[in-house]
Amino acid sequence: MQRVTTNYPISVGDLVVSSDDETIGTVMATKGQYLHVEKGFIFQEDFYVPMSAIAGYDKDDARIRLNMTKDEVTSSGWDFAAPVFDETVG
Repeated sequence: MQRVTTNYPISVGDLVVSSDDETIGTVMATKGQYLHVEKGFIFQEDFYVPMSAIAGYDKDDARIRLNMTKDEVTSSGWDFAAPVFDETVG
């Protein structure tokens, strides 16, 4: 698996929004190369957003902007179960 890194100062509580400015959820944690996003806005269960889906970060508003629209996020197939992490990746 390719390792994705981000230089964004992501924190618990940051808002996650789609590229069409729809609220997706709130960051509960970062786990490996994923954001653990709290249920409630679109999904009825917590879910995991790959870091590769991040288009940018607005530090003034603590908003993570994804590179996908709300419709693309809802049909993304992201699992509600925690991803299996490769502990050998540095």
